[in-house]
Amino acid sequence: MASVLDFNNALTQRQLETYLGLDEKPDAGRIDRIREGLAGSAPHFIAWLFPAALFSRTQARIGNTDGDAGTSLLIETAGSKAGLWKDFGDPNQKGGDLIGLYMAAKRRTFPIALEELAEWLGNGTKPDIAYSRQQLFAKAKKVDRDLGPQKGEWHYTDADGHIIASVYRFEPEDGGKEFLPWDAVQRRYGNPEIRPLYNIPGVLQSERVIFCEGEKSAKALIDRGLCATSVMGGANSPLEKTDLSPLSRRDVIIWPDADGPGQEFAGRLALALSDVAASVTIFTPPSDVESGWDAADACEEGLDLEHMLGFAESAAPAISSASIQVLGFDLREWSTDRFMGSAPPIQWLCENTIPQGVPALFAAMGGVGKSFIALDLALEIAAAVAFGDYNARRVLGGEVVSHGSVVVLNAEDSRDSIHRRLERIDPDNRRERANGKVFIVPLPEVGGPMPLITGDKGEFKKTPRFEALIEQLKTIPDLKLLIIDPLQAFVTADITKDPAAGQFMWSCFAQICAATGATVIACHHMRKEGMSKIDSADSAREAIRGSTALIDGARATYALWNAGEDQAKRLCQELGIPHKPKAVVNGAVVKANDEHDWEVHTYVRAESGLLEDRSATAQRVKQTTGQMTEAQALDCLNKIHERWTAGRPFSASSQTADRFLGAFIQREYGLSKSTAKDAMDRWFHTEMIGSEMFDRKAKSMGLRVLKWPS
Repeated sequence: MASVLDFNNALTQRQLETYLGLDEKPDAGRIDRIREGLAGSAPHFIAWLFPAALFSRTQARIGNTDGDAGTSLLIETAGSKAGLWKDFGDPNQKGGDLIGLYMAAKRRTFPIALEELAEWLGNGTKPDIAYSRQQLFAKAKKVDRDLGPQKGEWHYTDADGHIIASVYRFEPEDGGKEFLPWDAVQRRYGNPEIRPLYNIPGVLQSERVIFCEGEKSAKALIDRGLCATSVMGGANSPLEKTDLSPLSRRDVIIWPDADGPGQEFAGRLALALSDVAASVTIFTPPSDVESGWDAADACEEGLDLEHMLGFAESAAPAISSASIQVLGFDLREWSTDRFMGSAPPIQWLCENTIPQGVPALFAAMGGVGKSFIALDLALEIAAAVAFGDYNARRVLGGEVVSHGSVVVLNAEDSRDSIHRRLERIDPDNRRERANGKVFIVPLPEVGGPMPLITGDKGEFKKTPRFEALIEQLKTIPDLKLLIIDPLQAFVTADITKDPAAGQFMWSCFAQICAATGATVIACHHMRKEGMSKIDSADSAREAIRGSTALIDGARATYALWNAGEDQAKRLCQELGIPHKPKAVVNGAVVKANDEHDWEVHTYVRAESGLLEDRSATAQRVKQTTGQMTEAQALDCLNKIHERWTAGRPFSASSQTADRFLGAFIQREYGLSKSTAKDAMDRWFHTEMIGSEMFDRKAKSMGLRVLKWPS
């Protein structure tokens, strides 16, 4: 027959102590040694006794002697008070040393506690949890400053009211707020992997829920009899990690804090709830409240919440307002009635080349003089302001037709250097006429580089200087142009290789244009001459440094490149001036969103260093030079077709003389280099020939006939 355990005959704890020989009076020296040993190992002992303990540099905190999360019970871990503790949340706990703390936590009498603690100190338990101070901070939430007293705690529960997470709020003496989340399921500090909503039981029992940024605001509304919720982490919470399902088929009113982050959070939350809630409304805080004003403030001020929220409910459908806030426009307002009648003409800065009020790119070969041209353009735009009969010159391929103020930000040159340049290009003293209209800032004189946009690996942002610049630009009356010279000094993101960086940059520059009405021209470099031969507007576009997005993102791109030696010599001879390197430059619009002047213009450098448009003379020189006959052109096109069919096509590049079409035209028909180039340019422009891949394995390009002359 099996034996039966009779718990009525079990020994009491006092009888057990007598049986084990623990009822004798403990040795005072032994008690002191145990107490000192625990104090010397306080951080390790507390981490072992209370895994949920929160450590700062000199203290540990826990909710109570049961080891629950919280901060009411404070334990000193360093200094002369190491080992002393006090539970400020329980008046029945008087505190004491670590022996007493162990007794309270483990429900032990003093003699048994001494034996177990002696074993912990001497029989190997301590080495098993001999965490370094760094490891102790890694086990719990790292705190680098004294948090001060706890100012609030909020518990997240499941549908049955069981605590699954908590948030503790502190307001350190040195300022700011600190929130410590606690995962009650995993028994660790930090947010749960899937974050719950606050007040789930209340949410499940209500058809209308007010969604606040933080627990404090939600609790204030709940105390006023309204159903409210929030999410762990406030405005910065990753909504994709939050379980929003309790809000299914409910009418949700989002009450954001009255600040920028609050509005952004409201927009993100509204979109996240679009497939969950029955309806979503964003409550707009009153316009006269301070920044950061929230639902808790409204409750404290005793406002009529029902009236305020009733106004929110009568607003337009919230999804539309959220979409408008995020996208910046309402689709319904852009019907075709906005595009009826005659289209407005393009407003030009430089006629037919650079529009007014758009972001543009100005690229040039080294030595052409981008900064000279930028300063000249600034003076031309402002000079006519004081003298209405001023005869404006052509700059960047077009006559300057927009007049007003200009700001130039130069990141490379000193004040003296800019002064010398202005003196060279301004013998007529346009500076006096433009005084108060042109503002030239040599950044080396005022603090150095001024990055407006930063970022790396897909993460880009505008710096505080970007917004400050817009604020100051708005104060410039009749601003027509902002020149940024050179581009790479103002953008630290890799715009030359990362297309996303280029797209972000142009969207930011477009923001400047929208805010000020001015054109933004960014001066940029082309590849070093010799790396690629530039003989047309298309090849000039390819020579601009950077990704395709950098060029395509601009509303207009104007490029300057050195003319071929043969063209330059003949033009200089016609003009009766000595030929010098870089004396003749070609320029053209190489990218545009609207109708532009696509012709290649030719410039000659004057003694001042400025480029003067001599396109008419250059065209006359071209017309007096030998040209291909129709018979020669047809014969050459046949040769191009034959070479493509035979697998040895011509190339548009001069890298291989045997395959270079230009060399073939010169040799076969006895024509000049410039004539051969003109023929090729004409055929490319009319799409009679094109460059296509004929050997994909070798990645080799060749020329083929696309259409024959009619």
